[in-house]
Amino acid sequence: MRHSAMNWGKRYARTRTFFAALLAATLFVVTFAFAISQQLYSQVSTIDLRTESTTPETRDTISIPADFKEGEPVTIAVMGTDDRTGDNADIGGFAEGIRADTTVLLHITADRSQVRMASIPRDLMTEIPGCLPGENPDVAVSFQMFNTAFARGYDYQENIGDAVQCVLNTIARSTGIKPDAAAVLDFKAVVDIVDELDGVELCGETHFEPRDAGGLVLEPGCGRIYGDQAIQFLRARHVGNDGSDLKRIERQQCFLRSASAEVLRGGLLEQASNIFSIAKVLTAHTKLTPNLASVSNLSGLIYSLRNLTPADVVTRTAPVAPWPADPNRVIWAWDAPQFWEEFVAPPVEETPPASASSEPSSSDDTETPEPAEPSVPAPAEPSEPPADEISADDEDALICY
Repeated sequence: MRHSAMNWGKRYARTRTFFAALLAATLFVVTFAFAISQQLYSQVSTIDLRTESTTPETRDTISIPADFKEGEPVTIAVMGTDDRTGDNADIGGFAEGIRADTTVLLHITADRSQVRMASIPRDLMTEIPGCLPGENPDVAVSFQMFNTAFARGYDYQENIGDAVQCVLNTIARSTGIKPDAAAVLDFKAVVDIVDELDGVELCGETHFEPRDAGGLVLEPGCGRIYGDQAIQFLRARHVGNDGSDLKRIERQQCFLRSASAEVLRGGLLEQASNIFSIAKVLTAHTKLTPNLASVSNLSGLIYSLRNLTPADVVTRTAPVAPWPADPNRVIWAWDAPQFWEEFVAPPVEETPPASASSEPSSSDDTETPEPAEPSVPAPAEPSEPPADEISADDEDALICY
């Protein structure tokens, strides 16, 4: 593994902040991605993701915009596809066709106290609802692997907006969650964002040499990996005798936690200049729906997360079961509906213990009782996190291979 120079922390200090790593790492969690320059939603004609704020920004005169979804939860669907043309062909090899190989749901609670992430397996067998012009989104048109939803939309008129809309409709039907925004990126975007972070430290206990990751080899121990290595690590599926997408998701989530834990401790989100730098990096390297493509909107959302700690960033694993018709495919387990309900549920608040009333009795003929001994209320039991939830401050969960 390549290690960084001594000044890595100084060179990219302005972009190594929590949300850059969190959202970027979440966006990293793609196995195949693509270059797009058209639209994301079918109702949007074009999206210019490199548009700067209309007001000149300097380090001396900067004000953080308001959170555009203040007081509301935000769920972002992050998609990556296997379009490997242009710069992506140099990274993953040329191939025709476009499918979404990974979809990650990123949920930010309304009070901005927690960020949750969960992956939808590409091999999940699910109903694909109507998503093309003239089709009813409430009616299923086929039962296929989840990753075919993107392809179905794209193949209609080779339109990225149709592709994204098909994925969003499928997410809504499959999980009951309607995302508020979407983000799409390619191999090159992953490489650029990781390099902007000056790499991510990754730890492992075994020799890691997948067969399908461009010759990537990692030895036991810890070290920094950079853009070209990170994309290969996140793509890797065939490791030893295992080629399952579920194992790859585990490694991807571990990478995400490692990146989040590393940068969350920097405490740089309170500096306005950093906030705008992060927003500009993300809008330059990722393809976002209009509500996120605005530097102003994205900056406000990032700043709202400035008080998060590694313990507040969690990954969760959706419950699946083998598909009876093909053990190489999965379906949602019986408790999946409850999982997705809890995934977007508000944080559990502790209820303070009830205190005895100190008001005297209103009856004149009632004797005043002797004052009781003061009691010390028992401390409230902390709510237990879901068994499958892992936070970014869990040191034991930061061993990624």
